[in-house]
Amino acid sequence: MKKSLSAGCFADEKTSTVCAEPILVTAALRSLLLNCDGKFRSKIGIAPEIARPVAGSYDFEKNILTITQFEVDKNGSYVNSKWEMQRDPYKGDAVNAYNDGPLADGTQMGPFYEIESSSPARPLKPGESQVYKQSTFHFEGDFAKLEILAKQILGISLSDVKALK
Repeated sequence: MKKSLSAGCFADEKTSTVCAEPILVTAALRSLLLNCDGKFRSKIGIAPEIARPVAGSYDFEKNILTITQFEVDKNGSYVNSKWEMQRDPYKGDAVNAYNDGPLADGTQMGPFYEIESSSPARPLKPGESQVYKQSTFHFEGDFAKLEILAKQILGISLSDVKALK
């Protein structure tokens, strides 16, 4: 049985599927991985129906684990952030990862990458407000200790991710 992901990639329970470099969908790790090296401009989003309320990144050179925790409303409407006229402007993603890379003319803003989450879109009347919470944590230290933290929070082994590189 194939499961569609919002990036237009497909994965089944038994295989890993490379979508478009540098995106890897791996059923074995139950994760969607994006290589954030600033060399290939790409963005991937995850729909609220399948998004988990946590995302992370790991810098293998500097031993830095970044964890982002946020709220996800599985039934919420999220703004579609594609840069075009929208047929379904409220059928967007709850969480995105962006990797900067060179444009066709060779110019580049970065290199950088970002993990971003969005609040559900809600029409507000004058005087109304909406609260949305996102927390970002950066951990530096010994690989073995960061491995434990990544398994506890993200449910993923950094050693397994490193083996895919």
